[in-house]
Amino acid sequence: MKRIASAAAVMALLTVFAVSCKKEKKVEDDSKPVIECEANPNFGEFEIMDDLNADVVVTAKEGIMSATIKFTAFFGGMGKTQLNKYISIAANKGSSSEFPTLDFIDDSGVVSWLTDVKVLNYATLSNANTATFHFGKLISTILNDFYDSSITPTNNDRLSFTLNITDTKEQAVSKTLVFHYTSAPAIEIKGQSFVIDAPGNVEEATLLVSSRSTSLNAKLEGPLYKGVRGDTGVTLDLIANTVAADKLASYGINTGSKLKGQTKVTVDLSKFISEMVTDEIVTDSAYGKHQFTLTIKDALGKTSAQTLIYEYKAE
Repeated sequence: MKRIASAAAVMALLTVFAVSCKKEKKVEDDSKPVIECEANPNFGEFEIMDDLNADVVVTAKEGIMSATIKFTAFFGGMGKTQLNKYISIAANKGSSSEFPTLDFIDDSGVVSWLTDVKVLNYATLSNANTATFHFGKLISTILNDFYDSSITPTNNDRLSFTLNITDTKEQAVSKTLVFHYTSAPAIEIKGQSFVIDAPGNVEEATLLVSSRSTSLNAKLEGPLYKGVRGDTGVTLDLIANTVAADKLASYGINTGSKLKGQTKVTVDLSKFISEMVTDEIVTDSAYGKHQFTLTIKDALGKTSAQTLIYEYKAE
């Protein structure tokens, strides 16, 4: 019995010794800065739209020492050197071979600009424990200030940058943000047709008929179309107004589900004009020009419009 007890005692001592020799698990330092985006927690690709929410919140328990963004793509390279007018630090300026860097603490020109356009709401980020970067405003400012109707990013272009944060303990973290650009709908007039190219998918479509023909206006406002009369004419919703959509479809016009969600589609008014519009124009002799304005809004909120002019002359 004594031998058994002694053996048990030895085993217990060995177990205690083994446990005591185990290395203590290192406690992870939770003071490292954290970068978060509530609207896009996984920092997937952002789609650029009118109400883009790309707010990024940085939490730094030890205080922020440095904060920069380094661009890595700039809409095919167009416009990147235009940032140079706001950059005071020469080494951070963009060139044909280098993408620019924006310094949120040490570059007074950058801080002043970004504060003016509401990307930043702070006079200084130095030693701050928290900061919010409104990057949606940065993207909209770049698009509105650096581009115009003649020079725009092309469909599927991207702008990206890496946000780099270092705290006063020299703990560094970073996140890359990528913004994808989808072109607004393009509408081309061919004969009496609207040819639509909407990479962002057709979401809404309205046809405004502007005519001096009281007979035509009355027909469009009546029970057959249920159009809405306004100051400039009668509007027919080609998707939401099912009465108008069904009636126009009888003239071979793409409406409703044949229009919504489409990226490439044609709205052909030729049969509608020849079989209905002209009959009403003749009724009250409203000869001259009649306008048909098609407005397309895509799923990203981008809108385009084009006007087709039809002139009817008395024989």
